[in-house]
Amino acid sequence: MLPITKDNCVVLQSFPEIPLLSEATGIKMDSELHPSYTVRLVIQNVTLPNNTDLGVHEEEAYSLTVDPQAKSIHIQSSTNVGLFYGSQTLLSMISPVNTSQVGTSLPAVHIVDAPRFLHRGLSLDVARNFFSKGEIFKIIDTLAMYKMNKLHLHLSDDQGWRLEIPSLPELTEVKYCLKVLRGYSNVLKPYRGKVNLSQIR
Repeated sequence: MLPITKDNCVVLQSFPEIPLLSEATGIKMDSELHPSYTVRLVIQNVTLPNNTDLGVHEEEAYSLTVDPQAKSIHIQSSTNVGLFYGSQTLLSMISPVNTSQVGTSLPAVHIVDAPRFLHRGLSLDVARNFFSKGEIFKIIDTLAMYKMNKLHLHLSDDQGWRLEIPSLPELTEVKYCLKVLRGYSNVLKPYRGKVNLSQIR
């Protein structure tokens, strides 16, 4: 087992998405290993060997190695996408240590992983059940945790139109409120809400 706390682990290399890992765990980012940090979390782009067992989409492949003897954690991939998925796997193994000196212990593992399917998504029906921008961001964070990569927003239906189109204002002025079907008033409640193009972007 490799003990991990926010005071004994440092990230030695970084990529654009790594602040998520640092924020969630309290692990600091630095370019050099100082004496006070005994565990190295190294994140780097490398080309993984071709392996037909990895899956059909090796550009998203990554390896994660926890070595208690060397007191190191390595996440490696040939792309930033793979590094991001590797960090998500590590996050699932680390309990939050932001405000506590008591961290967690990681078992010695070597994981080589890649997705079998390119499209791994969720369809979210905001036409019938409106979700705020903040709620959708939380859903996106959850999708990332499960390494899903597509989000389909169902914005229009006969019961509601959520996307504001400047040239057709009546669509959201009239249809932004859910029309409850006859006989379903106890099941489907009116949900008011609409989004504009800048929010979608």
